Amino acid sequence: MRLTFFPTPYPDELLYSALARYHLRSGNLSAKETLQELFGSTTVIATIDLPSHLDSLIARLPPLASFSSEGLICNHTLLPYYAPFLKPEIVAQIKQSMKGHQWGDIHTRCGIVASSINRPMYLRFCLVCFQADVKTFGEPYWHRVHQLPGVLICPTHEALLHNSTIRVLGRNRHEFVAADSRCCIPKPQAVSVKAATWGKLLVLAQDSAALLKHAFPIKGSHWFRQQYGALLIDRKLANVSGRVRQKDFRDQFRQFYGDELLRLVNSELETDKDIDWLASIVRKHRKAFHPLRHLLLLQFFDLTPEILWNSVFTSQPFGIGPWACFNGAANHYRECVITKFTISWSADTKRPLGHFVCACGFGYTTSDPKVAGGLSLKPLRVKSFGPTWENKLKQLTEKTLGLRETARQMKVDPKTVLHQCQRLGLSLGKNQVIEQKQSATTHSDSIEVLQATTRDRRKEWQELCVQFPQASVTELRRKAPALWTWLYRHEKDWLRQNVPAPIRQAPQVKRVDWQVRDQQTATEVQAVIQQILATVPLQRVTKSRIGKKIGRLALLERLLDKLPRTKSLLEKRCESPAQYRIRRIRWAVQQLLRQNSAVRVWEVVRLARLRKEYATQLETFIQREIKRSVTSLREQAK
Repeated sequence: MRLTFFPTPYPDELLYSALARYHLRSGNLSAKETLQELFGSTTVIATIDLPSHLDSLIARLPPLASFSSEGLICNHTLLPYYAPFLKPEIVAQIKQSMKGHQWGDIHTRCGIVASSINRPMYLRFCLVCFQADVKTFGEPYWHRVHQLPGVLICPTHEALLHNSTIRVLGRNRHEFVAADSRCCIPKPQAVSVKAATWGKLLVLAQDSAALLKHAFPIKGSHWFRQQYGALLIDRKLANVSGRVRQKDFRDQFRQFYGDELLRLVNSELETDKDIDWLASIVRKHRKAFHPLRHLLLLQFFDLTPEILWNSVFTSQPFGIGPWACFNGAANHYRECVITKFTISWSADTKRPLGHFVCACGFGYTTSDPKVAGGLSLKPLRVKSFGPTWENKLKQLTEKTLGLRETARQMKVDPKTVLHQCQRLGLSLGKNQVIEQKQSATTHSDSIEVLQATTRDRRKEWQELCVQFPQASVTELRRKAPALWTWLYRHEKDWLRQNVPAPIRQAPQVKRVDWQVRDQQTATEVQAVIQQILATVPLQRVTKSRIGKKIGRLALLERLLDKLPRTKSLLEKRCESPAQYRIRRIRWAVQQLLRQNSAVRVWEVVRLARLRKEYATQLETFIQREIKRSVTSLREQAK
C-alpha cells in the first residue's frame, strides 16, 4: 500500500529526519505504526546515519514522488562521507544492504565498529541553522554534516554545535524523533580552545561537508598512498625512494595541530608505540582508515578534498619525461628521447640524482632537472657512451683529423677523446707520433715527481711519530689529516707498517648495586602501572609494555632474577588476557551507568570490545557486575 503523502527532504537533511517529520505529521501514536506504513514491517531499526530497507520505502512512497534509493543514499545519508576511502566492492555491498534488509553488516563494512574514532553520543544541531530553518522552511530538521565524527563547528555559520537530548545509541531503536524546541535546547558552552585550534576545527568541518556534498569518486588505497608519498617527498619528510622520516613527520604533524585538537577528534599520537595511525596511513594500506584521519592529513598538507581528487602529485623531481640525450654521435643530440629513468639520493649535493640511459647506449647522471630536460648544458657525468658514440670515434680516428676537431665533432672535451681512445686502443692519425712522445715524456716526469713526493711524505710522517712517541694512531691522524689521507691512498702497505702499536687499556669493570637498581626499577614500574591503568582507551598491563615505557625492556626480560622486588611486583600486577577482559567489563559498566541508569548486556559487550565467544562465556558475570554496580550506586545515593 502506497503512502498518501511524504515530506520532501530539505537540503542536507538526514533521511532519519524526514522520516521523523512524517511520523509527526501522520498523527501516529505508536512508532510501530509508522514503521508499518513506511516499510511494511515493524522490526525496522530507526538508524540515523546509514539506514536500510530503502527499496521497501521507495515502493511505498506516493506515485508522483521522484525519489530513488540511490538518490536517498547519496543526498540524505552519511555514506558519501565514508565511500571515497573504501574499496569499490565494499561500497557496492553496503549500498545493496542499505537498499535491502541486511542492515546488520553496514557499520561493520564501513569500519565504524572497529574504529577508534568515537561517534557522537547525541544528535547535534547548530542554533543559527535551527533559527534559519524555521524562518525558511517553517520547521527545523537534523542536518547530515552536524552528525559527522570530528565536526564540532557548523561549517556554514562557524558556530559551535550543541547536543540535543536525543541519544544516538541507547534510545528507542524503532522511534523517529524530529528536531524541535523540546529536544534542541541550547546550553552555555565554555569554549576554551585556542584560536588556532578553532580555525583548524572549522577547516575540518568544511572539508567534511565537502565530502558529503561532492560525492567524490572512489580511488583506492594505493592511490592515496602514492599521493601522500609524493607530498611527503616535496616537504622533505621522505627521501626520493619513498622512505618516510617518521620522527620528523610526527613532530611536524603534532606541532601543526597540537595535542588539544588531536584529543578532541580522537586522533592522539601514541608516544609509547613505534607505529600508530599516522605512520600507518602513509605506508602500504593494510586496513581502511577513518575519513577524519585522511582529512587531518589533507589539512596538514594545506589541501582540500577538491584539490586532492583533481590533482596527481608526483615525486619525480625531473618531471615525467622523456629526457634529453647528449650523445654527440647520434642524430638526436639534446633531443628528449630517453624513456628509462631511475633515481637515487646524492650524498654530495644532498639532492635527488637522476640516472638516464638512452636506447643508443648513452647514459649519464645529473642533479639538475634543466639538464635532464635538455634546457641546459651544465656539467653532467657520463656513465656510458654506448656503441653509437664509440663507432663514430673509431671512424674519426681513421681519418687525418686533429684532437680538437675530433672532440668538436664528438661534442666532448679533448681530454675525453684521449681517455676514450686509450680505453678502446685507438690512435689519432697524424698526431699519433707527437702525442705518443708527449705522453711518454709526461709519464716519465710524473713518475719522478711521484717518487719525490712519496719520499717527502714518508719522512714527514716518521718525524711526526718521533715528535709524539706516546700518541695513538687516531691522535696522529688528527694532527696531520691531509698527510694521513695522502699516505693512505698512495702508500697504504707502508703506512700500516709505520704506525704506533695500539695502546691496550685494561677494561674497566663497573660494579652494579643490584639492590639499589631493584628499588629504583620497582618505583618506576609502579608509576607506569598506575599510568597504564588510568589510560583510556584501556591498555593491558604487560611486562613488555611496562619495559618499553620505562626504557628498560631488555633488563626486565633478561635480568629480572636479579631484581626480586621488581619481579614480585610484575607477577602481582601484570594482567592475563582473562583479567584484562574482566577489567574492561567493569570499566564499561561504570561508563554506561554514568550515561544511563539502564545498562544492557549487549551495550557492555560492545563498549568493552569483547569477542563473540568471550561475550557468551562471560554473560552471567556481566549481568552480576551490572547488578552489583547498580546496588553500589544506590547505597552511595542513600
